[in-house]
Amino acid sequence: MNDMSNKLNKVNLDLQCPVCNQGNLYMIYKVTKIPYFGGIITMTIKCNNCSLRVTDIMAISEKGELPVKQKRITFRQNMSDLVILSAGSKIEVPEIGIEVYISRESGGDITTIEGILRDIRDKVTSLMQNSSNEDKMILEDILRKIDNELNTPSGKLSIILIDENQKSAIISNELWTKRVEEERSKMISPDEIKRLGEEIIEHYKDSNFNQS
Repeated sequence: MNDMSNKLNKVNLDLQCPVCNQGNLYMIYKVTKIPYFGGIITMTIKCNNCSLRVTDIMAISEKGELPVKQKRITFRQNMSDLVILSAGSKIEVPEIGIEVYISRESGGDITTIEGILRDIRDKVTSLMQNSSNEDKMILEDILRKIDNELNTPSGKLSIILIDENQKSAIISNELWTKRVEEERSKMISPDEIKRLGEEIIEHYKDSNFNQS
């Protein structure tokens, strides 16, 4: 078996760039093993001729198919749970009417439940700058609720992760912080890596054509 964990790898996708129609696409990726869960793959697809760059992060669980919807309540023991956000997924916080979409352009992310709340807080704070007085009152109420949970987590907010492609995950802090010495695994084959790259480019082309 080849050990691909935490090593940068490069693969030629044998695809023509959909932007310049001249260059070829290649992918740089890294697979990281999370003990008792499985693998996470971080990837960047580039063109060797133009500035095209598409990034994504996704869970490639060894424990079976990931669910479409996953949920955490903002109790203290959940705030450090790891969240893998693959492009195309979204986060909902229904108690404050918030939805955050993870686009192909912005790429995926690896964060925590606390990190998601802080990111939402930053976005809400930015929105307040050009809002009416009525909207500011609503946004201030949202900020107050977020701050309360960040300072004293009490389970009053729900973080819901939805990914129809089943490539995102919420992993409990207890699992992802465990250390296993010299745990080696071939988590994903080279053929599967290429297939994922081709799939990402197809989604990229579809989303850009739909926007034009």
